Amino acid sequence: MKTPSNDLFDLIKTLAKSEKTYFKRSAYDTGEGKIYIKLFDEIDKQSVYDEKKLKQKFSHIKQFSVLKNQLYDAVLDALGRLANRLNYTYKVSVMVKKSDQLYNRGLYGQSEKLLLKAKKAAYQSEDFTALLQIVAVEKKLILKQLKRDEKKIRELHKEESNIMLLLKNLSEYNEIFTKTYLYFLMYGYIRNKDEDKRFIKNTFVLSYEKLFKNTKSKRAEQFLMETFHLYHTSKFNTENAMKFNRASLKIMEDNSALLRSNVERYLATFQNYVLQYFYKGDIENLEISADRLKNFLETTKIHIPRLVRVTAQGKIYDILLSAYHTSCKFDKAIDVLVKAEMLVEENFSVIDKSVKNVTYQMGTFIYFTTEDYDNALRLSNKLLNDPDSLKFLEVYCFILLLQLLIHYELGNYDLIEYITKSTKRYLSKSEKLYKIERIMLTFFNKVIRSEKEDKSELFKTLEGNLNELRNDKDEGVFEYYDFSSWCESKLRKMKIKDVLTEKYIKSLKQQ
Repeated sequence: MKTPSNDLFDLIKTLAKSEKTYFKRSAYDTGEGKIYIKLFDEIDKQSVYDEKKLKQKFSHIKQFSVLKNQLYDAVLDALGRLANRLNYTYKVSVMVKKSDQLYNRGLYGQSEKLLLKAKKAAYQSEDFTALLQIVAVEKKLILKQLKRDEKKIRELHKEESNIMLLLKNLSEYNEIFTKTYLYFLMYGYIRNKDEDKRFIKNTFVLSYEKLFKNTKSKRAEQFLMETFHLYHTSKFNTENAMKFNRASLKIMEDNSALLRSNVERYLATFQNYVLQYFYKGDIENLEISADRLKNFLETTKIHIPRLVRVTAQGKIYDILLSAYHTSCKFDKAIDVLVKAEMLVEENFSVIDKSVKNVTYQMGTFIYFTTEDYDNALRLSNKLLNDPDSLKFLEVYCFILLLQLLIHYELGNYDLIEYITKSTKRYLSKSEKLYKIERIMLTFFNKVIRSEKEDKSELFKTLEGNLNELRNDKDEGVFEYYDFSSWCESKLRKMKIKDVLTEKYIKSLKQQ
């Protein structure tokens, strides 16, 4: 028996409140409006799709599957109309279509006039695909009007060839950026020279100089700026990362047409701008810039899809979580964490997977630091049990080790032995078993075998090993895990948040 399709249910569950309202209003314009809205509401009420119940309520509909398909198309059409009202790229394509309609009616002068307007807008937004369509219509106009304008024809052929080169060049830089972004998400930070070489080999295809020299458009240049921003971020090179991020943001803000036609790219760039203040430790300006981005999301007239909007909001929360934890503002961190968790849960099916994973990661760390171990375990289990988390290897490995600390604090010694063995196998297989991981796994092996209640000697040995590791250049920035502060809290019999606060205040005095 064929399994009923969940496609319509899944689509409806991704809709924002404003999108649902728009659909219902637009549905009244169709002949099937009332039945569409009724079925829409019934599906929207369901938390799990149940077609059997729906068929019982709509038993008078002979071809239920046909109605579902019609509603699916109607929802997509409404979303398309809503998105296109304020979409800059769409406006260019509409002008091209209208020009084509005028052409088909023999109104060649009017067609050409509108086409030139579209062409200007397309060049402003660097919409090379639309430009190819425009040039094709321009050629048709010359042929249809029997103009023996050989010079114009040659110019159009040359222009078309140049546009195709621009499009190819943009595609190449888009590919470089995409490879860099995915590689960074999957493998995390570069911790030694071998990883640096592997990173470059799997992402860049040319040298720095050639990559800069070969950009042929502002959009390609922006992809390059974001690529280098990611690369230097992965190397903890804050100054260079900041430089390239600012350059990327400037390209967008200097060209309003480019911003309007690439609002998702602008949001991602702005998020990195907010992140700069985190790296600088400037919490005040971080909060100001985060509020600016939030205000943009709430007031802009540019249509932003729900996925893009909630992902942008989620990334702001994740930056604030990292900033508040680093600056030991734990009360603020908890307040933001509650909002971040709610955002993820309410938009689970549409929010970007990286946001979900970072929220769970930072949430685990914040709850652990504030000694809320039950919630720390809850969030760490959510992350580890999510198949998508395996796509974010650095975060996954971090949580595996952090769970050992959580179970230690909860007194779950019976689980520590099993988790230690399975974690070692996984880290070895994924090539993430560095010295810091070996040190921590060795420590926990000794903990579960120690009959002494006082583990001070074990913690002293751990502290010595961690201090020795600080001078190992091949290991990289191992304090990503910050096991040292946890170890220190045990030796000094203090809360870990107090140890972190003490260190933070000391670092401020040394600046």
